Amino acid sequence: MRLPWLSQGIDPYKDFSKLEFGGKHDNVVLAVQNGLVEAGTVRTDTLERMAAEGVVEMSEFRIIDQKKYDDFPFVCSTALYPEWPIAKTKATADDLAAEVVAALKLLQVTDKAATDAKVVGWSDALDYAVVEDLQKKLKIEAYK
Repeated sequence: MRLPWLSQGIDPYKDFSKLEFGGKHDNVVLAVQNGLVEAGTVRTDTLERMAAEGVVEMSEFRIIDQKKYDDFPFVCSTALYPEWPIAKTKATADDLAAEVVAALKLLQVTDKAATDAKVVGWSDALDYAVVEDLQKKLKIEAYK
């Protein structure tokens, strides 16, 4: 797997004066907008949400190596990765966990719980091997 920023000739550990983590994604966007940092990465939908709220204008940002995916409405510059998994502890009964999963999968985008949580739904678990591979290549998290 070729890392997206390397495919663009960018190595943040060498090309930037420093590498910072902004905490919230909105903080990263605002730091780029205000010239406090040279570049930033945020989850998909962050720019669109902030633009819809009137906080930023999409035209203020350049998406490096923008990708387009069928049926995916947000700007992005990487492969798509699964997100927001749900897990249970050993102490949680399997039947209770199954009930929670079933209820989450019934959630509709227009339900109050979905709109409050800003989610569009839940699906069966996806293969997270690509996330693990990326963490290994970046030498982060469990692979530091």
